[in-house]
Amino acid sequence: MVVCRKFLSLLIVPRFAVFLTIGVSTVACGTGEPEVTREVFCDRWAAAACSNEVISVCQAADRDSCRETQGESCLDDLPQGFVDRGVDGCIEAVKNAYKDADLTARELDIVVRYGGACTDIFIANDAGERCRDDDDCESALRCVLKDKEFGTCQHPVIIKPGFSCSEPDEACEPGFYCDGRNCLAALDEDDDCNNDAQCGPDMYCDGSCHERIDIGDDCKSDSQCSSGICYESFGKGTCVDRLRLSPAEPMCTSLR
Repeated sequence: MVVCRKFLSLLIVPRFAVFLTIGVSTVACGTGEPEVTREVFCDRWAAAACSNEVISVCQAADRDSCRETQGESCLDDLPQGFVDRGVDGCIEAVKNAYKDADLTARELDIVVRYGGACTDIFIANDAGERCRDDDDCESALRCVLKDKEFGTCQHPVIIKPGFSCSEPDEACEPGFYCDGRNCLAALDEDDDCNNDAQCGPDMYCDGSCHERIDIGDDCKSDSQCSSGICYESFGKGTCVDRLRLSPAEPMCTSLR
């Protein structure tokens, strides 16, 4: 018997149905295909990551060794919110990212942060729920911030400078922020702030607004970097815009 996930509370059975007890398998409704479990997903992720170039530059013993190590790493790191949604697009993006063993900032966002094409594989906050940035929300939503540390996930309505932005879904144009009532010019460097949205587009908020950090400088979060990627290795974060894999690169320890 096939049972569609999310619809287990009521089964309507014809009066003269004949039952064959052969076990229950969970499938995604309407597809007839088995649901992608965490284990299946990580097997596919590992196969996509272990390209010929990755195996060579990371000095893996062979493809099987790379896939086993990367699969285990995937299972350890994959957040609990994983859901069978958008998996094919995510795996294809991982394959393209690793094929030349040279990861751009966009590709690092995919393989390290589950960004880009991989955002749909996690259940995030729905409309009206609390957020700190867009990554906290379902992919169709954005985090609308006012003058507090947290905002709410919304389908944003963009408001022009000087106009009221008091509704939860109202967000200001780039270069402006909502103080809870109206859209005002973004804060300057060293001005006190509660979130990144209050600062100019080239700044981040750390209690006050600061210019984003250049490539190669130390960092603690992605939002601090002009590239959007703070890559951590050996307990230290560095702003990067790309990463070339090599035997000495820490990422390679999970790829051989």
